[in-house]
Amino acid sequence: MITYTFDDSENNVSAKYWSRAFPIEHTHTFYEIIFVCHGTLSTVLDGSERIMNKYDICLVKPENIHIQLPEHSDNPQFYNIMIKASYFESFCDNIYDGVLSTIKSTKELYSSISSSIYTIVLELLNSASLFFNKKQSNQCLNLAAAILIPLLIPRESITIINKTPLTKAMEIMNDPKTINLSVKDVAKQLGYTPEHFSRIFKQEYNTTPQKLFFDIKMQQAKLLLCQTDMSIKTIAYSIGLDSVRYFYTAFKKHFNTTPAKMRTSYRTE
Repeated sequence: MITYTFDDSENNVSAKYWSRAFPIEHTHTFYEIIFVCHGTLSTVLDGSERIMNKYDICLVKPENIHIQLPEHSDNPQFYNIMIKASYFESFCDNIYDGVLSTIKSTKELYSSISSSIYTIVLELLNSASLFFNKKQSNQCLNLAAAILIPLLIPRESITIINKTPLTKAMEIMNDPKTINLSVKDVAKQLGYTPEHFSRIFKQEYNTTPQKLFFDIKMQQAKLLLCQTDMSIKTIAYSIGLDSVRYFYTAFKKHFNTTPAKMRTSYRTE
């Protein structure tokens, strides 16, 4: 039995992209999130097989015996997101009371995520592999993990739920129903001044809430452009931008193309 260790001494999170199943039985000393981007992937944890599809995520704990079956998979493309055990467990302790013990006692932790969350996380993972600046790459990986970990928690088995303010902030910013808010609005909902909220957010996630929320808004705008017939003006307003002109400028700077060209390109593919 092979046991893999976490070899990145400079960061708490690492990621590797795969385009084939990994047919070697093994364990880890770290936690791992499997994030499926395309096709189907056969994942076996402690002898129990599950077929994962696009939008599916799975948590592999350090003690899990793990293998993937190529003969039961179909053109899989996926990321393995590797998280140091000490960092993962500290992160969980700061989310809900009792969440770490719940995770450790739950045999299988699978979940399906929304298309908007999928798009955001995929963008972060892809960006992390492109950055030459290690600090920027690490920020993307840490944010991807911070978004996915809470989605794997079996909420129905938690009897006492005490969300930390930053966990609630992440939920507000990733919810399409509240994506039109500003960072000032989010801080107000948490009972913080914008300055204090920005300070503690950056201490925890190593980036500002303004930057993260802006990235999420842009990804939501891209999703709406490509998957709906909403007007560009309506999309801009839906993510909290009152100026269509500013939306055009911000969108082009973020994606290196205009909203109209993005929509046309997507629909002619």
